[in-house]
Amino acid sequence: MKMLSKIFQRLMAVAAFASVSFLASCAPEEAEEPLLLAVGDSFAYVLDDYPAATSTYEVSPSSIASFEGNELTVLAEGSFTITVSSATSTYVREGQAVERTLSAYHPGGRLNIGSTLELSLRTGPNSAYLEQISGFSCASFEGTAVTGVSEGTAAFHFRTEEGEVSQVIELQVIDPSKPTSVRLLSDVEETPVGTYFALTPLVTPSSMDGSVEIVVDQGADLVRMEGLRGYGLHPGTVRLHAECLGVSSAEVSIEILDESYLDPEAFRIYASDYNPAVGESVALSSGIFPAGFESAVDYEVRAIEGDWSFDAENLTVTPSSVGSCVVSAVCGTDQSNDIRLYSHASEAEPLTGDLRLNRRNYDSLGMGVSFQYSGEEETSIAVLDGEAATLSDDSLSPTVEELGGILTVAALGPGGMLSNPVSFTTFESDPYAGISSEAFMAAFVPAASNDDAYYRSAHGLPSGSDASFDSIPVRPEEVPMGSDGEFLRNSSAVYVDFGAGYQLYDEHGEPSSVLYAAGGYLTLEDVAAYIYGFGDVPANYEADRSFSPTASIWGSYLRLNNTFFSGDTDNYPYEPELPRIYGCGGDLRYYEVDIGGGGYNNGTTVNRGSLRIVYSRLYSDRSPIEDLEDRYVFYTYNHYNDFQEYLNYRGGWGERFGKVTAGGIANSSSGPAPSPYVPVTRVNFLTLF
Repeated sequence: MKMLSKIFQRLMAVAAFASVSFLASCAPEEAEEPLLLAVGDSFAYVLDDYPAATSTYEVSPSSIASFEGNELTVLAEGSFTITVSSATSTYVREGQAVERTLSAYHPGGRLNIGSTLELSLRTGPNSAYLEQISGFSCASFEGTAVTGVSEGTAAFHFRTEEGEVSQVIELQVIDPSKPTSVRLLSDVEETPVGTYFALTPLVTPSSMDGSVEIVVDQGADLVRMEGLRGYGLHPGTVRLHAECLGVSSAEVSIEILDESYLDPEAFRIYASDYNPAVGESVALSSGIFPAGFESAVDYEVRAIEGDWSFDAENLTVTPSSVGSCVVSAVCGTDQSNDIRLYSHASEAEPLTGDLRLNRRNYDSLGMGVSFQYSGEEETSIAVLDGEAATLSDDSLSPTVEELGGILTVAALGPGGMLSNPVSFTTFESDPYAGISSEAFMAAFVPAASNDDAYYRSAHGLPSGSDASFDSIPVRPEEVPMGSDGEFLRNSSAVYVDFGAGYQLYDEHGEPSSVLYAAGGYLTLEDVAAYIYGFGDVPANYEADRSFSPTASIWGSYLRLNNTFFSGDTDNYPYEPELPRIYGCGGDLRYYEVDIGGGGYNNGTTVNRGSLRIVYSRLYSDRSPIEDLEDRYVFYTYNHYNDFQEYLNYRGGWGERFGKVTAGGIANSSSGPAPSPYVPVTRVNFLTLF
């Protein structure tokens, strides 16, 4: 009873806290007003003297609320009973679930020890007061000001005398001298003996990442650790975790396989220079997926003309005379691409001019490829790097004899001098030839690679879903917010598939999907993310706003419009001003595109509607925007009256702003001015969670 008495005294000291009843062995004390919670809430129900790790949490009936561990979720309106039991005592509380009627402002989920945070309502009467629900040892409050006391989780909501409640505001109280989170990533889940794997610790805040240590929990005799790299010594399972200032990451498991698994999925070798001078060394390297196989690569250098030496320890090739050689490599049973190097005399004149491919990358399917070169007259085309693809002759208008690989060529001039190299991809087969749009969509899956996306686009087939979407973007249930209640924009930019795939993440910083440069995309989420990642529109867009679907291979998947958006708020006073927009004196030229929606394109005619994406495409000098920090992507559902910013993650949309948001009438020059752009904070989601 001593423990229970202490709990009772502490809880009763909180003026706004509803009454509690206890059971030590049999009958409870008389219960007062029950705890009020809102339907749909989910939060950690933590009692000071009943730690979650050593207690049992139950709720009855389960149709009204449920527990998973100590996580309480309110499912429906009604009365329920919470029972928390430890080895020595039991805590019982009556609860009442109601439909939420108040809306609280959520300032962010973290609070430092010793810091104070002001909580407030978005909507509701001024008489509503703050009530603490759990985590009484972690935080205290006075009025609406909450102060962090010790590490843990505390939960609050607003309540009126009439029994109305807001959603639960859950605060994680953290020690600012420790990391808020530590994650450990591995580039592989399994790797053969004799190969490396790489570890990446992600610490929040990143300023503490210098204090990270890698700890091998299991299999220390199977692996040799070299900082953040591990080298497989013997087959078996290795388990590791990262520690930083007393905070540990989740464990990572890596399976060390025997030598028979030395079979990479992708394997290419590279040279630092195709055209060294006599006596100048060229560095060799390999690109392997999964990563870590580099130590198992065996290189071979075969002289064609002249003398060449190979330094296996430093992976360099050095010519001692003018000539050429072929470099290849093996990894397990896999053969790499061949690289051809040409050496020139150190005193030779550089080859001037510029070699250009007449067709864009991914346009060489089954066709001849012609080059343009202006410079030395006595030149021919030389293959520098090729897999299955070869050139039929040495003229400046060669054809591709074999398809299926990456081809790099250059103009070869007198004395072994080379021009700039040009690379492109050829294809071996067409997986979508003869497949109807109906059959394709009936078995639709997203594109798996940029090559796959290219083939689809060649037949007017989309690489992403054509699912319908709401005119108002749907946010995830847990929207990451900053400490001041601002929306967060994911600043990470990860490209895959040799830079042709843009990796998307969800609101938890977990990989979501990949968009490919050669693909056509249709949904609001896909198009917004594509434009953000690649700075332009997908393949199924035509800039001409009057283009007919019947004149396009895309048919009903055609989308129109990629034209300059003036942002002229003098002539269009109902439009809010976008960040740094050229039309208002800024340095960013914005463009607008149609985003479709229901009934947009029936395959014969286009009904453009009012849904648009507006994005920063060029700087004021008309140069393309390469820095993603300067890329802004906005969505407007009501023809430029209101906007929301795309925040570079699935479901990530910022605060709406504009004319109607300010309480005005759409397209009206009178009434309140449009509300201004709501700034966001840019955070790398890969290190945030």
